[in-house]
Amino acid sequence: MIKYSLVLFVFLLNIDVSYSQGCVDSYVGHYQINIEKAYEKARNEYKSKGIKISEDQSISFIDAVKNKTMILKKDSLIFLNSDSTKQIIPFKARINKNKKDCDLISNQEPFEMNERFYTLVRIDSTQINLERTGNLSKDMTYFTWKKIK
Repeated sequence: MIKYSLVLFVFLLNIDVSYSQGCVDSYVGHYQINIEKAYEKARNEYKSKGIKISEDQSISFIDAVKNKTMILKKDSLIFLNSDSTKQIIPFKARINKNKKDCDLISNQEPFEMNERFYTLVRIDSTQINLERTGNLSKDMTYFTWKKIK
């Protein structure tokens, strides 16, 4: 009986460590899309496909989201649009397998679907990327997000 209790205790401790809201603490804040990087990335992709685009040419999918704000809280991602609409994604955070980044697993997904999540990847002290795993929307993963407050 003591052996089973010890195994259960270690198991629960492991779950608590791997699902840690604490990994998101250093990311909490308000972010906006780094427009210059977005245009640079899009131009490079167009160039690799043989499509010429001038430096001053507008790119519609970037223009459509350039005023979007992302608010990262300890338990949710909030995307604010320029038209005042918002999308809220509650999540549970866990330390990524690389022990460096933080995975955000949506609370809106069934538990067995937890292979679908976003990973916060720090670029530098003020910029992050969202990488996705699974078939989540990749709209916001295309961009580099710059911390504004």
